[in-house]
Amino acid sequence: MALGLCLLTGCSPTGTATSSVSPSLSPSTSATTSFSPSASSSASPSPSKTTVSYQVPKTCNRNELVAIAKDTIASDSVFISEPWSPQPGNYLETAIKNKALQCTYGLPASEAGMRYWWFKSSKTFRTRFDSQFIAEKHTIAITLGVGETEAYFQYLDGAALGAEGYSLWTVAILLDGIWVYVESFNYQTLADGNRAIEAAIAEATAAN
Repeated sequence: MALGLCLLTGCSPTGTATSSVSPSLSPSTSATTSFSPSASSSASPSPSKTTVSYQVPKTCNRNELVAIAKDTIASDSVFISEPWSPQPGNYLETAIKNKALQCTYGLPASEAGMRYWWFKSSKTFRTRFDSQFIAEKHTIAITLGVGETEAYFQYLDGAALGAEGYSLWTVAILLDGIWVYVESFNYQTLADGNRAIEAAIAEATAAN
């Protein structure tokens, strides 16, 4: 799986490298996360059931996503407006062609931060995603319990990336034809990203 070293902005690696620690979740064919939906999302349904639909958000200007980066990455995290370009042939290149919204938060010109993606699924994306991401030995299927069609978790440490001192944490969720894709360069365990996962799903819901 080919990945650029400067994961946030495409620059050459600078600054202090993050530590690489293996996740507490052991790879397997499937797993259940410790992700717990908020009280509002897990409340008993009303007699008049409302169907939830999902769309790609229109903007990255979301205070909650900045706040998550400030709380879990670095206190001076900001929205990074410079987009990241995947390598040609990468499944995320297809996501961009599918008019994905890509939002990055963290410390500019460093490896500290996280990136959110929202985009519609497509046949080309599905083919590349299956062969490049799902088939990768570090990827496991997970159950979030939020009505997802499917969901996956992947953690790559420095050895897996071929770049000592770096790591990449990814959760990919398919919700009614919309992919919600979250990457972090600081998280290690699945539970580290609970708040980010919930916020990313909420953004796709709020887009309606």
